[in-house]
Amino acid sequence: MEKLKHWLGLNARNEEGPKPLALFVLLCVIIALTVLMSGCATRAGCDSWSYIYVAQEDTLETKRQVLAHNLTLRELCEQPSLRFFGAS
Repeated sequence: MEKLKHWLGLNARNEEGPKPLALFVLLCVIIALTVLMSGCATRAGCDSWSYIYVAQEDTLETKRQVLAHNLTLRELCEQPSLRFFGAS
């Protein structure tokens, strides 16, 4: 930790404050990690979500809940690039 503080210019002996190059590198790392991590989250939930099928013995309320689930799945997970451009 002391080496990191020294490299950033945060040690007690340095009154000038953080070094601009170190802050720039740190900012680049944070931006890169944010971009990389956001790409993983786009459809991660959809991979574990699937359609539910009803049985004849299911109640009407159960069938409504299954329909709501399936419509939500279709809206959120199927062909997101087409939805982005306004196609239905």
